[in-house]
Amino acid sequence: MRPYGGVTSIRFMPGLPYSQDKKKFNVDPKTGTIHSEMNTPGVRMAYAARLFLKMVHETGQIGRVATKPTQAQEDAVNAGIFRWLLQGTKFKLKRQYTVDAYEEHRANVDAIVALLPKDFKAGMESWGGDIYEHISDTNFGLLLHDMIRQRACIVYATDLDGDRLTDLMADAPDVLRDWGQIVLDTCRRQAST
Repeated sequence: MRPYGGVTSIRFMPGLPYSQDKKKFNVDPKTGTIHSEMNTPGVRMAYAARLFLKMVHETGQIGRVATKPTQAQEDAVNAGIFRWLLQGTKFKLKRQYTVDAYEEHRANVDAIVALLPKDFKAGMESWGGDIYEHISDTNFGLLLHDMIRQRACIVYATDLDGDRLTDLMADAPDVLRDWGQIVLDTCRRQAST
């Protein structure tokens, strides 16, 4: 978890969503490991998604889900876990993917869900907040807007964009402060002339 000012990123690792070969892709029903060219621990993915939703609920901040479910099958399962977790809660999907990844990848998500403790969703029925599903690439611009508007948010990212998101969150505030100072200095010069 990486907090930078008003933006917090929950990054799921390892989760390298680069699989395109459907013949190699499966979820091991004994371990929950998502296998393709990489091995992604699906149970850990579910815990990270639950932590994200818990933080959105407890803080009242908006939640941004940054995945690429149309590009990579691991991220499609990841998005499916989110949709499964949202069932029976008070969260509102303010922006959502066109396809419900849980419905599309139900067998793989259910294989991971079967390995979770039976009380995994206990208490979540009272959780709520605003969730925005984004294709991960769009989150860079959105985070800049969130920083400029000083809008607090929590972002869930995978390895696919986790490094780039945390780099952006670390570097962008200085750039924005410098830009703001340039604007102030220009206004002062113009006001004094």
